[in-house]
Amino acid sequence: MASRLHNSLIDLLVMVGLDQETGLKPNVTDSSANDPLFLSNYEPQVLASISAQCAMFPQSFPNQDEAYPPTDAVDNRTVLTPISEQEDAHFRACDRRKRIAKSLPRRVTLGTIAGGRKMLRMLSTSGGELPISAEVIQSLTAFCFPDGMKVYRHSTPTHIHFLVLTDITGERSYAACATYTRSFMCKSCRVDEGDDHYYDAIPEDLIEDGSAHKMGQRVYIPCCLTLISKYPYFTVMKECLSCLVPKLQSNPREVKTTLEKFALQLSATPVPPAGNVAIRFYLDTYPVTLYPSDDPNKEVVNMQLNHVFLKFDPDAILTVIRSILTQQRIVFMSSCYAMLTTVMESFLVFVRPFVWNYTYVPLIPEKLLTLLEALGCFIMGCHARHKGLVEQIEGIVAVNIDDGSVDVCSTLNIPHLPFAAEQDFKQAVSQMKPRLNMEMAQVERPCPVNLEQLTHNRDMFQLQINKDIQAVCLELMVNLFREVKKYIREASSFFNKDQFLENQREEELPFYREVVSTELFKAFVRSRFQGADFFDEFEDKMKLATRQHAGPKFQNPDDQVRPGQLKKRTPSYSNLFSSPRPAWSGHTGALTSKTDYIVFQLPRFRFESVAGYHKVLMEELTRREKCCKQANMFPRKAVYLYLRGALQIACDEPIRGLRDFDAICKYNKALFPSKQVGSVIARLTPTQKEILSLQEWYKRSEQLQRIEESKGKRGDDIVIIMEFEKIPEDPIYIQDFSSLVEYMDIASDHDTIQRLFNALTVTCQDNQMYTPLDPGTFTVFYECLKENESTCHEPKIPEGCLGENECILKVSQMIDTRGRFKDVDSGNMEVYGPGRLILTQRRLCFICEGTHRFCDIVRLRDIICLEKSTEGYSIYGKRENSLKIYSKVMDTTQVVFTAILKEERNYWFTLITEMWSGKLMSEEYKDPGLIQQAAKNVILIDAVIKR
Repeated sequence: MASRLHNSLIDLLVMVGLDQETGLKPNVTDSSANDPLFLSNYEPQVLASISAQCAMFPQSFPNQDEAYPPTDAVDNRTVLTPISEQEDAHFRACDRRKRIAKSLPRRVTLGTIAGGRKMLRMLSTSGGELPISAEVIQSLTAFCFPDGMKVYRHSTPTHIHFLVLTDITGERSYAACATYTRSFMCKSCRVDEGDDHYYDAIPEDLIEDGSAHKMGQRVYIPCCLTLISKYPYFTVMKECLSCLVPKLQSNPREVKTTLEKFALQLSATPVPPAGNVAIRFYLDTYPVTLYPSDDPNKEVVNMQLNHVFLKFDPDAILTVIRSILTQQRIVFMSSCYAMLTTVMESFLVFVRPFVWNYTYVPLIPEKLLTLLEALGCFIMGCHARHKGLVEQIEGIVAVNIDDGSVDVCSTLNIPHLPFAAEQDFKQAVSQMKPRLNMEMAQVERPCPVNLEQLTHNRDMFQLQINKDIQAVCLELMVNLFREVKKYIREASSFFNKDQFLENQREEELPFYREVVSTELFKAFVRSRFQGADFFDEFEDKMKLATRQHAGPKFQNPDDQVRPGQLKKRTPSYSNLFSSPRPAWSGHTGALTSKTDYIVFQLPRFRFESVAGYHKVLMEELTRREKCCKQANMFPRKAVYLYLRGALQIACDEPIRGLRDFDAICKYNKALFPSKQVGSVIARLTPTQKEILSLQEWYKRSEQLQRIEESKGKRGDDIVIIMEFEKIPEDPIYIQDFSSLVEYMDIASDHDTIQRLFNALTVTCQDNQMYTPLDPGTFTVFYECLKENESTCHEPKIPEGCLGENECILKVSQMIDTRGRFKDVDSGNMEVYGPGRLILTQRRLCFICEGTHRFCDIVRLRDIICLEKSTEGYSIYGKRENSLKIYSKVMDTTQVVFTAILKEERNYWFTLITEMWSGKLMSEEYKDPGLIQQAAKNVILIDAVIKR
């Protein structure tokens, strides 16, 4: 397959755990413990990482399956490092013992998660392009085992939990994790006397009958299978993992082959766009159906929204909603990890069209609980056992999913929602309550007699109850914010906030005054300038229902309505639940009416030829598309064109794919995938661009022409490839090293080259001419240079924030901060909160997490001093390494900025000091070249330290 299917169900399958390749090395061994094997924690490793284009097995040798994905009609590939005999497995485990003992990290940090930088560089320079950023993969292992990893005496039940992962650009990926145990025979051994414990692990199913007792003690090692997707298909991913785990348990000798086939099928399965066309495929005999979103501007809802209403009463739900709308610091807790993400995601669905772009971590591992003390607003989740720690933190809204309670910190004063809107919501919930439980709602219906009928009944119930819940919550949002449009001047893109507040009731003013100052509300107002969306359409439908049905009105008896402050109320649609529902219709589908889905069933998947499988799909889509001739079938025709266009591009037919995408606009312009089209056009070869420019349909296409004109503003599609052909395979002496780094444009002056050589060889001044540099060391150093170059292109820097010829030299991991800045719009002092530190050759900057607000911290010339310090947390009484930056700016901006950099503190201290010194020397000697020299030094220092 020449290209990746952009709307594939999953992007990546990752296996995390420990096996015979890694062995077992405890993080901390308690010498007083009788059995450290079961009492110790272990650091999990990435065992497999498989996408549509490459299959990596970082702990194996070779670590990449070159025959994946298969391209021939006949599957003649060989299986990587097959383990067929007990002696081979035992020999390899012993042979690797010393290497593994040295390679496993002793400390767990964000920088060493998922096998460390070496594994990430290996993935980034593989033949196939990974669709998930290295940072997301790097953080994955801690979230697969949030309580840490242990081994067990007995097998434990398989359990599933969900994740939401956010990368440096703010893009979210959704994941489902299934953790099961595998039986191994472990034997204690040490490389040298005095070393920590280390255990060989041999899979029990690979040991000959009757000899297992000779191989050591039986242990059960957990393994976590993770599916990562751009789409929040939580229930579907759970179903897929439920099919995969039994296959792995029943055939442990074919783990790699099973994983490859499974990952390839799911990555070759397209996700339907918004509409009424669902896609069904089979995992062996189990049917899986992908139902689409009901609106192109909304993500699909594939989880049980009714769980929230079964866990919480309406008052608690309203408290969480108003906490989100006023941007509070919210912590969800549950003893079930699977409930955390789905409940938190449900609340984000409830507040649509408001979008939470701040810090969002639905599941915090135990080792990262200090994140709960981050400044600024956030939504996070943790295990209920940490309730006592959460209660110690000031200014927190604690949501306990287990008992349905919501505790607001006494220091917070969160205003209530308007009384009438609350009453409408409560009545709607009471009307829905009998239908929230599937067993009670279907007690009068016959039982399904086969698997397909069972899954169909379950899906139909969940789809309908989810639509009803979304309608009730969207009605709440409409009741709260329908009047915003009255105070918007579209011609000047202006919202009259003062007039809006003046016309609210006095008892409702605290809520609206709090909300209008939030970034969520500002984003909501900006979206009003972009045309009608599902919010406006729902409001229109409510007005139509008002004229057709008379609903009771709620009025607070204590209301004192002043002249000029009478708010026009629209009767609640929820009050019509007792009446027959109006048959609403629109181009996005009715939110509360039953949708008749057309099911497009995929043919049987063929692992041997994905391209052939996709061609069969395209033929069927073409047949169906030609049958859609009537006007009422045009929305379905647009869906078929969308799916066929995506498959055309995946089969290396980009021009045909673009033609299908362009044709979508004739039938449903809302489905036109602008972002994907721009990416395809940017990757066309010169020959393909010439062919495209000659197409008549392309010349007439306004959408494609507009994208062509706007492309090239940002280098989002930059792919840095390791130039292995330029790196020698023999030891590199200083003379060859000098020529090599000049040729590769790494450094040019003699002193820098000499210092770089010394740093890489760790030699003394006396023998530097005679000690060669290992080519492998240079390869790793060069990989680090390219890795940093790629990272510096990832942040979303608002246009105009960087000066002319100003470039990013270094971007930090996600960090917490202490300090304030003056907001330009409101004039208020705001906290930085969590985000990323950025170093350029002129200044230090900061990008706030979520909002991507770009803030100046200090210009290099204005730095007074840098101070290494520690910052305390109330949780565990823990202190973290921090860096305080004192500036000369003495106005209301800030005097000191504190970055809690943890293990990177000394690292950043060195980089900032180098750039700061270069800036001061440049100004003193009036030599701008010194700034560029310092910038190059920073880049080289960064690569050397990483190496």
